[in-house]
Amino acid sequence: MNYITSPQSLTDILEIATWQQVQDSFSAIIGYEISVLDADGRPLCRPSNENNICRIIKETAAGASLCSEYCGKSIKEAVKKREPFLFRCHANLYSFAVPIILDEKHQIVILGGHTFFSYRDFAAFIKNVDSLGIDRARILSLNKDLKFSDTISLKLACRYIYTSASNMLKNTYNQNIFRQKFSQLLTLFNVSTDLSFDISHYEIYGIILNVLGILFDVNTASIMLKAEDDDVFRTKTSFGQKDEIVLSYITDASRGIFGEVLKEHRVISTKSRFKIAEAGLPDEIESIHIFPLFKGEGTSGLILLFNTDISEDDKKIIASFCNQVALVLENLKLKSELQEKLKNLSILMEINKAVGSTLDFEKLLQIILEKSTELTKASQGSLMIYDEEKLELSIKATKGFHEKIVEQFRIKPGEGIAGWVLKEGEPLVVEDIERDERFGKKSRPRYKTRSFISIPLKINSRIVGVLNISDKVTGEVFSEDDLNLLLSFANHASIAIERSEYYNKSEVLKKISITDPLTELLNRRYFQERLTEEIERSKRYKYPLSLIILDIDNFKNYNDVNGHLVGDEGLKITASCIRNAVRTMDVVARFGGEEFAVILPQTEKDEANIIAERIRKEVEKTYYPMEERQPKGEFTISIGLATYPNDASELLGLINNADRAMYAAKAQGKNRVVSYSSDITNNYSSNPLSLTMNGTNGLTATI
Repeated sequence: MNYITSPQSLTDILEIATWQQVQDSFSAIIGYEISVLDADGRPLCRPSNENNICRIIKETAAGASLCSEYCGKSIKEAVKKREPFLFRCHANLYSFAVPIILDEKHQIVILGGHTFFSYRDFAAFIKNVDSLGIDRARILSLNKDLKFSDTISLKLACRYIYTSASNMLKNTYNQNIFRQKFSQLLTLFNVSTDLSFDISHYEIYGIILNVLGILFDVNTASIMLKAEDDDVFRTKTSFGQKDEIVLSYITDASRGIFGEVLKEHRVISTKSRFKIAEAGLPDEIESIHIFPLFKGEGTSGLILLFNTDISEDDKKIIASFCNQVALVLENLKLKSELQEKLKNLSILMEINKAVGSTLDFEKLLQIILEKSTELTKASQGSLMIYDEEKLELSIKATKGFHEKIVEQFRIKPGEGIAGWVLKEGEPLVVEDIERDERFGKKSRPRYKTRSFISIPLKINSRIVGVLNISDKVTGEVFSEDDLNLLLSFANHASIAIERSEYYNKSEVLKKISITDPLTELLNRRYFQERLTEEIERSKRYKYPLSLIILDIDNFKNYNDVNGHLVGDEGLKITASCIRNAVRTMDVVARFGGEEFAVILPQTEKDEANIIAERIRKEVEKTYYPMEERQPKGEFTISIGLATYPNDASELLGLINNADRAMYAAKAQGKNRVVSYSSDITNNYSSNPLSLTMNGTNGLTATI
């Protein structure tokens, strides 16, 4: 596709790069400086045969300001009179300004001359150079190169430039304008052809507006479409400087100038402030061109150009392009409808697959909601689950709302819209909440549109929840097609929700069966199963394995003095201390009463001692309620440990030996770690322990 990338500027149209060479030739012929400027005095190319005095003057701020003032006035005067104009500047240099009218919008000026008529003019200029901040010696050094002219010679040069250069520039301009129009037509033709390829509507809208914006230097533009059963034009996309303020614009098809377009079937343009305000457009819009997109005898859409000057020729070009665009859009609409149905079928299959493979309750609900909003192209939604015991709905998944805002919402049957759906068991599609007689509620600011869908999630006649969808990303109302899409998978979603609930309940029961309800650690039965597995793994791979058994010191006293509630709190705090001190791979269990056990896989005795000591210190430094009532004024534990295979080669032996080491710690004075050795017997009183202490507090011991 051969698109031009931007509207041609005046320098492009005049081919200034080529003109520079011609200008140099003209300057050489007449012997004067020549430069080309636009009607506002901005140079379009570098000066030819530039006068050195002019160049030096412009190097100072004061000089440049005076040059701009004097030459600027003369340029405006020449443009105003539309004829050549001779003048003398502040430096006593004589110049001419030749206006060239390219068209009503584009005018340029050829500025030339910049010459003294006599040495007296030069001397008068010398008197003022100090006030301009110019080095007098630098100017005087040019004295030997000065060339003087006269009025007749300057007028002849001016007339020559006016006839020869003016015609050449006008011809160049007209040729390039014709070339530009042809390029625009070719580009628009190529665009309308390429729009037939397999791209989305929104990509097409973007291409249309971007191409118009580039080719015609559009300030702001938008595309508005009207549904077949609707009398409202809605903006689909926008482009340009004011795109945000026109993107949300909606208008009745019969309103003001839009009614004129539909009635007269032609392009309508206006700069009337009254008509623009009557159309409901914001104050920032100063002009509008409305190009209809015809569909048969009607109009399916509009292309609007805002705050942009468009010539009558350009209007014809754009109107022709709009006729081609309308045909392409209609064909794409039919193709899109077919693709949408196939896409929805594919999404439904994906939804059923995703829903069917997910057992996690919260994740399942979020998937159902996400897929529902994807199906209906909605930006907000919520999924509410019905609690049959509390007889209320609560929000379990959201999109577009902050979870903290809605997590406390509770709705009874019959309350609000979701409550109505729950009570009636019927789906609901609302186009405008404020006009719906069943509710007549005012739309809340958090919603972008007044349309929504709410459907019950049912299994047979039992409702498990309510699905709410709102705010189509396109700004359109929800249709029966949207409702049918949601209903097509609602039954499957309901069954998946019920299955997930049963699964989660079974997982809870499973957790209860293997954990201690007070401390939430593993219970003794499951602990022994895990220890059996770990011993078998250690046998297979010849890994070491250590076992810690610990007991709370003087716990009966703690429980009796402070009561069972405080005693339970002590058990829970101890469980937390153990979890904080062990590794992620270690297995912690409540062994019974005030006893706890820790399995340390792949752990030798030395490393196990370090971990055991860490547990002991964690308990010792932690404050327990009423611990000052303990015999020693603090809450402590005694720890024993044994290691496979050095201390025992089977499960019961390992447990017994770790237990014996723990009782040895008790016998020694409590609040310490003891590692098992063969010197320990079941009868502590008849077999005194031989202990080697480490530290003044007797915190570790070797039997």
